[in-house]
Amino acid sequence: MQAQNIETKKIPLLKKATCCGLFFVLILFISCKKQLEENTYSVFSGEVVFSDVDGAKAATLGVYEAMTSRNGGYGHYLSIMSDIDNDLSKIEGAGFSGDQRTLGHYNFDAQHSMVTGMWNTLWNGINRANIVIDRIPEMDLFTNGTAAQKTDLNRLLGEVKFLRGFYYSELVRLWGDVPIRLVPSASGNLNVKRDPAAQVYEQIFKDMSEAAELLPAAMPVDERVNKWAVKAMLARVYVFAGGYALRMDGTINRPANYREYYTKAKALIDEIVAANVYKLNPDYAQVFKNQCQHVLEPTENIFQVALFGVSSGNSEIGNYNVPATVTGKYFRGNTFIYTTPLFYQSFDSLDLRQDFAVATYRIDSAGDRQPISVTGSTNQQIYPGKWSREWQTNAANEKGQTNINFVIMRYSDLLLLRAEVENELNGGPNAIALDAINQVRRRAYGLGLDIKNRVRVYLTSGGAGYTSGAASWPAIEINGGSGSGAKAAVTSVATSGGVTRLSGIQSTYTGAGYTSEPTVTIAAPWDTMAVPQWQPNTNYVADALVSYGNNLYTVTTAGISTNTPPTNTTGASPAATGAIFTFSKARATAIARLLPQLTQSEIDLGSGMSKEIFLDAIKQERAWELCFEGLRKADLIRWGNPADGTSVKQVLMETENALKAMRGNFPYIAGTTFITFKHELYPIPQSEVDASGMAKNPNW
Repeated sequence: MQAQNIETKKIPLLKKATCCGLFFVLILFISCKKQLEENTYSVFSGEVVFSDVDGAKAATLGVYEAMTSRNGGYGHYLSIMSDIDNDLSKIEGAGFSGDQRTLGHYNFDAQHSMVTGMWNTLWNGINRANIVIDRIPEMDLFTNGTAAQKTDLNRLLGEVKFLRGFYYSELVRLWGDVPIRLVPSASGNLNVKRDPAAQVYEQIFKDMSEAAELLPAAMPVDERVNKWAVKAMLARVYVFAGGYALRMDGTINRPANYREYYTKAKALIDEIVAANVYKLNPDYAQVFKNQCQHVLEPTENIFQVALFGVSSGNSEIGNYNVPATVTGKYFRGNTFIYTTPLFYQSFDSLDLRQDFAVATYRIDSAGDRQPISVTGSTNQQIYPGKWSREWQTNAANEKGQTNINFVIMRYSDLLLLRAEVENELNGGPNAIALDAINQVRRRAYGLGLDIKNRVRVYLTSGGAGYTSGAASWPAIEINGGSGSGAKAAVTSVATSGGVTRLSGIQSTYTGAGYTSEPTVTIAAPWDTMAVPQWQPNTNYVADALVSYGNNLYTVTTAGISTNTPPTNTTGASPAATGAIFTFSKARATAIARLLPQLTQSEIDLGSGMSKEIFLDAIKQERAWELCFEGLRKADLIRWGNPADGTSVKQVLMETENALKAMRGNFPYIAGTTFITFKHELYPIPQSEVDASGMAKNPNW
């Protein structure tokens, strides 16, 4: 089900940018190097660009475009790679081959290409923004144009001020202290001194606050920001500024005045909520299906990066972070990002996000889901499911990389930040905090959706006589109950005493519309078409096969059957059966159960929790709601205080220990490889240190 008033657009922002010849004057900048001062300013700031509104708009779109690449931007590095490994997701394997694994597994140095790529991308955006901020106010139309022209130019100026603030917020989050550069590089000497993070944040607050005053309040029809998106992002920056961080002196602490930051975040969030411009799509899954279909949903997706490629996709969203998919009905899913069985099991079984956000299955060439046992020997192969190839357009230019936007902030993120801020400022959850988190929870459990009539399948008997090879595992049929769409598959078998039984099955779809429990039939471990069913008063010859109920028998003593059928599940039948029937195999059995729909009172968190317990609930809710969306490691860092046992290292080590307790060779090593007082920040790229003499980060 889609939220109302959703506009369908096919990534219009970058289409417009790439169709404009002025766009191509934007060259790739590299920060803090001599070449920055040579030709950047003259190429980008000529009168041909800033002679009219269209030229200024093209330059502004170029500031947006700076973050759209895969190799450094939000098409891959800043969206996916900067967030792993964390306690919810990890790069594939436990080895160190390739840049993705070394970065994800915390085995990299200051020369790492991805670290350098992200650094250059963000400075590139700042450099472009500085030129536009410098030139638009100098345009004759800025002071002497028509009212419409002045409005347009002020909007462009607001957008670029926001983007400069946003790029700086990412730099300070990932690298800590960074130089504050507010002028085009050709207009003054380059400042390579690192400014304290607190000063950088003050500049970010200023840029974003000024931007909000210049931008329209109307909801956007493309990926450009409006007033409310800027205020929402500013609120998040205030919360992050008030969190824990690694400082240049090698300590981890939060600012002494962090409550001031939270108070400012609260004021912004209160204003946004009062404006009533955002709302949750009532269907959690539909949010991501819309993203996969390039349906813009500005009431849910507050700020997103437009990722579009004409001949091929520009995004690894929906390619690297999807269930493993064999080319066939869908394009291949080139999976590098995995989640864990521990995270899957952390969900309540009635939380709709569990089986949507986490994919405990692969997809074969026919487009069918092949389940993976959460407790089996391959349970490291559990994937993010939000952007599965199943939900995508299957368009030719998305065969490899996709055109799926990266959403930087959703409304549920803002609601959970509201709960966190209110909890901190009030010493525990008040009514506002509870309402905010419970809005997210109600959607998670499908409150308001017609989901009462779903079913889940459970194994009741493993049978006997099945084969161990997965290719030969039996099919499962679900029929009746007046509903449709429920599917299940075998996930594991076990062999004991030479007999192989099914040990696990899993619902791959829960279906809809069931008014009663459907019948579940698991294929028998014999050819049911070739084997007759037992009949009374029938002459049976030795070695004949016969079935009765769910069992297969071999006639070991010829004779005429009586009216007493064989029911033995081991050995030979009693003499009362006439001919003697020796047990051979048994069909596995399963049942389907209707899933209940919880009421609001059963879903909602109630009052009475302490500040600490409610903060733990927020942390867990952010994991369930925002998993794989680029925020988890940043959250762990801002919450992480080594003095009270909440450091990133401690969280990752707890995760590693729990996974290895499930299976000793589980390939998760982040707890071991993450180094406290080091990996909370990336290293300043070595090329930057060599060129500018910039001070290194602690322990790098």
